Amino acid sequence: MKSASKIILTNKENKVLLQLRSPNHSNTGSWSLFGGHIDGSETAEEALVREIKEEINFDLKQYSLIKETIVEDFGKVFWFHGVIDVPLSNLKLAEGDDFDFFSYKELLKLKISHESKKRLIEYYEGKNK
Repeated sequence: MKSASKIILTNKENKVLLQLRSPNHSNTGSWSLFGGHIDGSETAEEALVREIKEEINFDLKQYSLIKETIVEDFGKVFWFHGVIDVPLSNLKLAEGDDFDFFSYKELLKLKISHESKKRLIEYYEGKNK
């Protein structure tokens, strides 16, 4: 069974950082949370920190596990929340076609991969209750 780590990265305005998927990845043309596959003997946390460094050259320090799920036709996914305290201009996108911060209202209008959208809605609706 495959496994992956994904993260809801929010800034001080509570906007989430999303990545536009490129043609060489699943969900091409959709916005998605950052993260990726867990390699070999990595823990979910080690994979998460590595993926964020590879994808946007950010040293992730503030994060916590919020949920584990089994995704049909894939495997286990570890969902995290983290804080990103730098402006977009300080990040360097290495994977994907684009990236940006979005408010909850804005992200509801975007084409977002199914599982990412489910976790985002849970996060924002749970946080605002």
